[in-house]
Amino acid sequence: VLALGAGASAQTFNPERVKAHVTYLASDALAGRGSGTRGNEQAAKYIAEHFRKVGLKPVGGNKGYFQPFTFPAGVVKGKNNRLSVEGFGRYAAGQVFEPSPLSTSGSASGELVFVGEGLEYSADVKGKVALAVATGEGGVRKKAIVARDKGAVALLVIAADDAALRFTEGDGTDAGLPILMVRKSVADAWQARPGAKVTLSTEVSKRSKTSANILGLLEGTDPALKDEVVVIGAHMDHLGMGGPHSLAESKAPAIHHGADDNASGTAGVLELAAYFAQHRPKRSILFMCFSGEELGLLGSAHYVKNPLVPLSKTVAMLNMDMIGRQEADKLIVSGSGTSPAWNPLLDAVNTEPKFAMARSESGFGASDQQSFYTAKVPVLFFFTGLHADYHKPSDTADKINYPGEARVLSLVARAAQRIADEPSRPAYTEMTVTQEQPARFRVSLGSIPEYGYEGEGVLLSGVRPGSPAEKAGIQKGDIIVKFGNRTIKNVQEYTLALGEHKPGETVAIVVKRGEQLVTLNATLAASTGQ
Repeated sequence: VLALGAGASAQTFNPERVKAHVTYLASDALAGRGSGTRGNEQAAKYIAEHFRKVGLKPVGGNKGYFQPFTFPAGVVKGKNNRLSVEGFGRYAAGQVFEPSPLSTSGSASGELVFVGEGLEYSADVKGKVALAVATGEGGVRKKAIVARDKGAVALLVIAADDAALRFTEGDGTDAGLPILMVRKSVADAWQARPGAKVTLSTEVSKRSKTSANILGLLEGTDPALKDEVVVIGAHMDHLGMGGPHSLAESKAPAIHHGADDNASGTAGVLELAAYFAQHRPKRSILFMCFSGEELGLLGSAHYVKNPLVPLSKTVAMLNMDMIGRQEADKLIVSGSGTSPAWNPLLDAVNTEPKFAMARSESGFGASDQQSFYTAKVPVLFFFTGLHADYHKPSDTADKINYPGEARVLSLVARAAQRIADEPSRPAYTEMTVTQEQPARFRVSLGSIPEYGYEGEGVLLSGVRPGSPAEKAGIQKGDIIVKFGNRTIKNVQEYTLALGEHKPGETVAIVVKRGEQLVTLNATLAASTGQ
């Protein structure tokens, strides 16, 4: 093992130790480490125990190494779900109908109007109960948005099959009106009697779960610098048994092992903690494993709102997400433009690993460094690339390139060492970036939603410099409540509304700013997909 004065080498990190961590974290016993699950809690305890063993200090007060947070975790079906149709009688929940997980709780009655498959209903549904077909243009959420905005008091959706009729947990967001899924054979009979009066009630309750970030502090050696920290982090959660973010062909529940995503990054944090505990730098290092990343960066967003070390004392954040499939000397490093110090640093630390390093300047992206970058902390994000097993049960420990990950960790260690020992802290650069969505979205606004927000609308944790949102005057803390002609209740509806527009279109956006409603006009940019 080389002394850190010469820099960590590829031989510094033992691939077998990395493998032991990944094998446990991606095991069947942890069942995919879904946030709020027992497997996630087991992983958190494993991480905390490792931090304790290597000598890191807890910073969570009476919570020790943990920083708990609550998050919306779907819905549960109540008992007050009823349906009766004039001329047909009362129906039994669970046999003929089920509430949709997108339903609000409430009662409604009105004339039944069949609206077919389309989204933009030609029929007058104001004050009435709309009956739509599940297939055709758009999903249930889109149909519900149209029904709500056109004044329907409730929506009945004809289920495509028995599987679609079953109640599911959903994502905990409702569409703002009662919604029932109904059996096709029964609904077909109703169409023979248009205008029949429908009376219904729904009871669907949101539920919350608790998860936690895991943090350990290694105190620096320099009396003048040890009050400042470098964060080294990775998310430790994954998809559990699947769910809406799974890319598996089968939608049946199955363990999504998450070996690369992100047992690999978590193992990296654990091995770097052990390493630096034996080679303490001048600044302190805060090692952090986040939960809730797969649900929208929830853990890291919670941390930057409730930092256990002041953000003013946080000089940089190094994030590792999916670092286990290194091949052909390739390594992707994002965030190189978030400080003028980063490109010279990356050049210097790559002299011994000699990766073919692809760099991206942006501090934004679908991982936890974004939360720190929006809090004005310079960031670097290490990533070995996507692969065919991404978000599938087949992302297993046997497919990790452990010697390759050891090489990545040597580079991260060298970078962290230099940052922690440098007398001056790296300057923060605010990047002018307009791209916001993956390539499947045609347009970008440049807004940064707060995914943990549970109120109505979309709370913005920031807007990107130079983006259409900033140019329109949209600000951090604004709540988007209307986008074009669509009312917006949550992030899912906002995403659907964005998808209805083209680059170059000017859209009126209504935001709630304090107690005021403000209308702003934004000209949408093309999404680069980068």
